Amino acid sequence: AAAAAAAGASSLPSAASARLTSPAPGLREWYTLLDTQYRMHPDISAFPSARFYAGAVRDADAVKNRRLARLFPMAPPNEWIRSPFLFVDVASGREERAGTERSAIAGPEPGIAPVPGIALGGPDGASLSLANAAEAELAAALAATLPRTLAPDGDVASAQRDGTFCATPGAIIAFYAEQVRRVRREYDDETSLASRVVSNGDGGGGRSRDIGTVHRAPRPGVHSVDSFQGSEADVVVLSAVRANERGAAGFTSDARRLNVALTRARQLCVVLGNASTLSRSGGDLGALVEEARRR
Repeated sequence: AAAAAAAGASSLPSAASARLTSPAPGLREWYTLLDTQYRMHPDISAFPSARFYAGAVRDADAVKNRRLARLFPMAPPNEWIRSPFLFVDVASGREERAGTERSAIAGPEPGIAPVPGIALGGPDGASLSLANAAEAELAAALAATLPRTLAPDGDVASAQRDGTFCATPGAIIAFYAEQVRRVRREYDDETSLASRVVSNGDGGGGRSRDIGTVHRAPRPGVHSVDSFQGSEADVVVLSAVRANERGAAGFTSDARRLNVALTRARQLCVVLGNASTLSRSGGDLGALVEEARRR
């Protein structure tokens, strides 16, 4: 039966549903995959559907007709964001351990449970959280400016009123608690790239207009992947964080967590990652990089 996307609910058929049916295998014949998704542009849903659901999740007509932005063609500097799904190779970024955490990921926000079936902490036994300064800087700047870049004539407030774009603020999600903190600090630092981008877009002079004026979008939310489960945003920037010579990806490579991360965006999903590291890690992350290259 057509219902909310599997991606819009949780990483089915694993997690809670798997635990409920595993004690009694005969019950699986009563289990039905919710096979229609109403959230994502088809270019965003294509990889998760093929990789995690064997192509069984189809796109509703409403999302098939969704446009990335109302006004085309885009100005030449913005041509690279024409696609609803993008992978940006942050080759200069390097992961670093910083701060002792109770777990290696940002804990759940109030009222939001972690991804079912996934234990806190990474399979590599890491107890220290990770950050990637280059990705944090770029993620904050992109999420701050993309809604304005994509909205017709840069008029975010108008696009929100008529529903053509940015019905929800943008979001940044990351797999590690330290990266979440690093990105948030980018918005608190008046000298950061994100602050300069917003200031320039508001007319320069270092002054930012009030939220809701023509060129200003609400400040993007910054969340861990687990805490953003069940949520969505028009624009999502995902920071993969891992960047090393070994190709070690830790729990970033967990299929259920990656599925959640890649299925939060409605109109534009931008993945920031070190292509070399993720390719070497193989599995789903390697396939993601190859898919991005193919496109």
